[in-house]
Amino acid sequence: MSTTDLKTKYIPVTEVAESLHVNVSTVYRWLDKDTCLEDIRVGKRRYVSKESLIAYLGRDVAEKIGLTEPLVP
Repeated sequence: MSTTDLKTKYIPVTEVAESLHVNVSTVYRWLDKDTCLEDIRVGKRRYVSKESLIAYLGRDVAEKIGLTEPLVP
């Protein structure tokens, strides 16, 4: 996986936590539980799949925190 793919398809756990106003340990807990969140590890860092995060949160919440573009009716 290239660096570009990593940056466009995955979000660092710290950024997910900041965007959702939760503690980083909460995001790690979600990842460690049996949730639909997919992640990868690069060295000691973990990244959350942007696509799985949108599915987990729902499109409305994802739009509010800037993960997706608003749908135009």
